[in-house]
Amino acid sequence: MKSLLGVCMEGEVRDVLQTLSEARSCTDARVNRSPAPLWDKLELQLNELAMMVGSLERRVEHLEDERSALVENIKFGVLIEDASRRVSYANKTFCQLFGVPLAPQQLVGLACSELGEQAKLSFERSEEFLPRILEITEAKIPVHAEELVMKCGRIIERDYIPVWSNGSFRGHLWQFHDVTEQRQIVELRERFAHQVLQAQDRERRKIAREIHDSIGASLTSLSIRTRMLDEIGAEEDYSAHVNQLQKLTAATLGEAQRLAKQLHPLALEQLGIAEAIRQHAEDLSQAHQMPIDVDVMGDWQGVSETMATALYRVVQEALNNVMKHSGADHVSVFVERKTSEIRAVVEDNGHGFIEGAETQGMGLQSMRERVSLLKGELSFETPPRGGTAVCLRIPAPAFDKLG
Repeated sequence: MKSLLGVCMEGEVRDVLQTLSEARSCTDARVNRSPAPLWDKLELQLNELAMMVGSLERRVEHLEDERSALVENIKFGVLIEDASRRVSYANKTFCQLFGVPLAPQQLVGLACSELGEQAKLSFERSEEFLPRILEITEAKIPVHAEELVMKCGRIIERDYIPVWSNGSFRGHLWQFHDVTEQRQIVELRERFAHQVLQAQDRERRKIAREIHDSIGASLTSLSIRTRMLDEIGAEEDYSAHVNQLQKLTAATLGEAQRLAKQLHPLALEQLGIAEAIRQHAEDLSQAHQMPIDVDVMGDWQGVSETMATALYRVVQEALNNVMKHSGADHVSVFVERKTSEIRAVVEDNGHGFIEGAETQGMGLQSMRERVSLLKGELSFETPPRGGTAVCLRIPAPAFDKLG
């Protein structure tokens, strides 16, 4: 088996052995005419040279063994062709990538054109596969990260290096990297970024509608009542009208504060995630006259702002859904941080959800997107006693690495 190292060393070793052989032949032809001391000296030198060559060959074999062990364990495919385009070496990864039903050592000596005929059937645009290989090998110019798409959907990047030694061309070195997973990760990141933008846009539209429907309506009413003051006669009492204006102004201010909390929960910065969840639950409980039990456990020091905001938003949206849709008269919130994960459960005793309906609605979709970005899991369950349980789990790597 010849490797890249073997190909490079082959010429030098062959030249030394050829010189040795010629020297021996020349010596044998002239031995009868050469003085004995000269023959002895020449024979000694030839023996020393033979020992040096043998030592060199053993070193090459040792390097070959190390090289083989290294190349066999790398994660990309390697194929080495000699100058006549026959296989000198291939590793297991190459055989696995191309679905070759032979062991790597069984490929040695086979014509690469035959392997190419079989391999091209695995790729999209198969008619271009062999002509491109021929173009590369004839040009003998390095190629880096050339993309190949397989019919099974996997993506391969191909590298090519021509092998030269002392000005002589020795062969072709090919490397094949399966980059399918890396590409999928990039696509997922791009998709998540797009989902974040969509979620932000939906959030803005939601706030815009609430401003229009609540604060906008209140401000319109204030404007109308203010103009009515000009029409009040001198004999009428202004106090009743002013009192109504004050109440309406206070209600409008309260609505503005509520929307401000939705845009950015200041309690997270001021109180931390645990107390912010408790405060939000208490506000909802008072507003809707519904008992909410809150249990927040674990050490929350060091949790990033990104993680805390996402967790708060999910619990907030789950509670809002309970108030709007569940028909429940009791809710419990359980949040816990462990070494390995963060868990949250928002459970009510309402009428539950219709199968499949939990995926509908802007709020629930926003919850799913937030959890997905954190590599977490979000599920909707029906407890044995009825109602709905929104369950969140985020693994430790997600919240440990967020900044």
